[in-house]
Amino acid sequence: MKKFIKNLSEDLRKGHISRRDFLKSALASGAGLPLATSILAACAPQEAAPATTLAEAVLPTKAPAVPGKLIFGAGSDVSSFDPNSGEITGIDEAMLRNLYDGLIDWTGKPGEYVPALATEWSVGPDEVTWTFKLRPDIKFSDGSTFDADVVKYNIDRALEFANFRVGPHVKEVKVVDKGTVQFISPKPDAGFLDNISWAASAFVSIEAYKKYGEEVKLNPVGTGPFLFEEWRPGEQLALKKNPNYWREHAKVDQVVYRPIAEYGSRVLALESGDVDLISNVAVADVNRLKAAVQGVKVETSPSVRCMNLIPNLTKPALNKEVLQALNYAIDREAICKNIMAGLTRPSTNYISTTNFGYRDPVPTYSFNPEKAKELLAQGGYAPGTVLTIMHTEGRYYGDRAVAEAVQAMWKAIGVDTELWLVEWPTYAKWMWSVGPEDPNVQKRDFALTDWGAQDPVFAIWAEVTGDWPPKGGNATFTDDPEMVALVNKAWATLDPEQYKNVLGDLQDLIADKGYRVFIMEQSQVFAMKKGVNGFVATPNNHWPLRSVYWT
Repeated sequence: MKKFIKNLSEDLRKGHISRRDFLKSALASGAGLPLATSILAACAPQEAAPATTLAEAVLPTKAPAVPGKLIFGAGSDVSSFDPNSGEITGIDEAMLRNLYDGLIDWTGKPGEYVPALATEWSVGPDEVTWTFKLRPDIKFSDGSTFDADVVKYNIDRALEFANFRVGPHVKEVKVVDKGTVQFISPKPDAGFLDNISWAASAFVSIEAYKKYGEEVKLNPVGTGPFLFEEWRPGEQLALKKNPNYWREHAKVDQVVYRPIAEYGSRVLALESGDVDLISNVAVADVNRLKAAVQGVKVETSPSVRCMNLIPNLTKPALNKEVLQALNYAIDREAICKNIMAGLTRPSTNYISTTNFGYRDPVPTYSFNPEKAKELLAQGGYAPGTVLTIMHTEGRYYGDRAVAEAVQAMWKAIGVDTELWLVEWPTYAKWMWSVGPEDPNVQKRDFALTDWGAQDPVFAIWAEVTGDWPPKGGNATFTDDPEMVALVNKAWATLDPEQYKNVLGDLQDLIADKGYRVFIMEQSQVFAMKKGVNGFVATPNNHWPLRSVYWT
């Protein structure tokens, strides 16, 4: 309860929830009225409003929607607006396409793209030269012109940063003329279009780079449907409609994005009317919101992301047999049915059923505690060893509840665990910004995460075969030549059937070697006021807001 009250207090202090909602939630958690009201007093502004009474706290309240404005509450804050630096997180990518455009957009269907800043594209007979025809007369929000020089400048900069979405797929960029640009890939590349369509391949004004330097990450200047207005880290990001956008304009005048870590705080903020749309609705609230809360609707979207446990393979105890044992100990059906209320589906694969080339891997891990115990013995697992699981709360859907379920399931086969709750910014740092020699990395045996990409081979490369942090994202710390060879083989073909066959081998190998403890395939679950329409999250968890409107 202490951590819940602390996070609730922080949400109150930052203005993410009202005093009324704070008091209702605090009392519901078991905190006494004296404690709750003392916190209210401590968080009051200098010219304090009249005190909220217990009677007022239980009265329903509905702040009216502001026409033309959308307030969006999600579990964590953005961290950078520089798409090419390689430092952006999943939350950054979710929001960046509202400020920037890329050459092409992914439709959400495997292998299907539509024009954006490029009007057409093709690959040459050599299978490595990709030519893009650029849309004319596009302006950045600072008035400068988008052209082939801008494309080259941005991608060259991404290559200097070793941007992990660009680097493996682009050898060089050539300017043919102001309206034509060529990308040269290192080899034939089945994942080229997938990766060039991500937010990490969006384009920033050259003039902005000249003006702000590396601080462009705090001063975004793009061609997107919204303009940057302000960012108060930990409090809110404000965007306003771009009146000169080259496509159909955004239907709302302003978007305010608020990071609200606690599931309960997000729901309360929606119910009270303080926000209009929230992500990652707590499972316990979904049915209640659907059945009993007027003026609110719940919508789900498919996701390429799967939740799993990443082993730290610098730990000698985590050998193949032990990792297989821990997979057999997971009752995925129970997690998805009883903890996630059927909103997610059990998964024994690293990639999603929404990915091109998905197949059930071999082995396919059923729930088999007895086999798990046998494999623990074969792997020489020492009884009494305590495994530490690093996890977040509110960043990934169901994260804390799933971590607690895993702890109980592993306990049933004789494996003791310690749950290590880490706030998202610190979690991201210790996962991807420091190497295995860091003491915080060595503290963890597993990290609970979810991950996926529209190009499944990219997802595997980034987290299982690529460079180790801080240079890359392979926080598994694998060094597996067989995996590397298969990734390179998959990417080096433009033949869909050959690609599927190699991807199938990769899925089998990850399962067999236990490079992940599989849990479930995620869904994206949003709740919103009934007047909010047109919001569609893409399966790669991007949140385009241009089409959102009020009725």
